[in-house]
Parts: sequence; structure tokens; C-alpha cells
Amino acid sequence: MEKLEQLSAKYGMELPELSMLIHSFNDQVRPVFWEDSSELTGVLSIMKKTVSGDCEYILTHAMQYEDHSRVALEIRYLPESRQDVMLRPQLTLAVIGEGQYTVNPQGGRGGGGRSKVEFMVIPRLPDSLENIEFSLVPHAMHMEHTSKEIKLDKQVDF
Repeated sequence: MEKLEQLSAKYGMELPELSMLIHSFNDQVRPVFWEDSSELTGVLSIMKKTVSGDCEYILTHAMQYEDHSRVALEIRYLPESRQDVMLRPQLTLAVIGEGQYTVNPQGGRGGGGRSKVEFMVIPRLPDSLENIEFSLVPHAMHMEHTSKEIKLDKQVDF
């Protein structure tokens, strides 16, 4: 991480942008567009928590499918008395184990000092996480754009 910080300062780039650029040079890292047609086989409890800076990060669980996993991350801004905060995670999940894992962010949601992010991991995580490590690393969202806001302010009857 120290090397990335040095390069960031030298070239005047934000850490997430620099990380994305470096990852794009790696031939092995390509976006994977996956059809979610495989069957859900179970839920794997992860429950790993850490605090870094003013935020608490919790990897809660993975939805286990036949050929991939969907890992859930919750982020909470600890000074909860601040109401004017909007978390904007620019992180991706790194999975370190015996094999090679491809990870793609699958969206997120949140508001104020809380955020939830989901990552698709291919191949699926093993049932035992004994030899698996997780890390969050800076990563700019390369196709980031501002979405059109649609107001839902009409009564809906069922």
C-alpha cells in the first residue's frame, strides 16, 4: 500500500483511480458478465469485522450458488452523530486463497453513514474459509455515472 501511496503522490492520482489503472494492465483481470442462472445452494456465514479510520467494515455472509458466491459487505460510519455524511465506497474485495478468484462489484445501496455492497466471487468460495483471507482495496468504479432520479411520490394501492 505504501508504494501505491507514493505513486499516487508522484502522479497526482487518487488511490482508487491508480489501483484501477494498475489492475487494467493485468491480462488476467477482465470484467465478467455473468448470467445468474445457477441455483442457490446455501448461505455461508463469514462474520469478519474490522475498524479502519472512522468506519466499521463487516463481511457478513456469502450466498453460495453452484458456480459463484455473492459476498455481502456492510460499512458503518462510526461518528453516527454526523447526519451530513454520505459514504461512497470505492473499494473492491480481494480474495486470497489457494486458487485464483475473480471479483466483480455487483452494486450497493445505502444512505447517510451506512452502506451495503455486494461482490460476485468466481469460482464460489469453499465451504470452509480456514485458508481464505479477505481484503478491501481501493478501486475506482470505471463506469460510474450519475443515475436519473425518479420520484415515487404517488399513492400505490394493492
